[in-house]
Amino acid sequence: GGGDVITPRNKRPPSKAQAIKRALTRTEAIQLGPSSSRLPDDSPAERKYCVFYQDHGGFQSTDEANLPSQELYYVGIIDIFTKYDLTKKVEHVFKSIGNDKTKISAVHPRLYGTRFVKFMRDAISGGNSVKVTPIAAATAE
Repeated sequence: GGGDVITPRNKRPPSKAQAIKRALTRTEAIQLGPSSSRLPDDSPAERKYCVFYQDHGGFQSTDEANLPSQELYYVGIIDIFTKYDLTKKVEHVFKSIGNDKTKISAVHPRLYGTRFVKFMRDAISGGNSVKVTPIAAATAE
């Protein structure tokens, strides 16, 4: 006797993440040619009222007197929406043990949305519950 030999019969199938990684590493990138699609030359008139198209797509900073200052702030929101199914519900139960169930990552979508909006509101308005570090200060450390 030697150790167990892994054969195709007793080997576990790859996880979805492993399968995707394998597919990506085996796929050759191909460059796409120019697109025949064109964006409209003129923006719709109502776009000027949309907050995302004002101030060059950013948010104009203001001083203490609410007068415009020189900085523009750009906000990017990156989030992964995962279906809140039985797996997430079970994860919520286990993570809730010994932790505040409203502060863990796996929460009901309504609570998640409420928490996210509060976080953004606090971050933008300078609320006390969010620590915001300027990029220049973060990179200087």
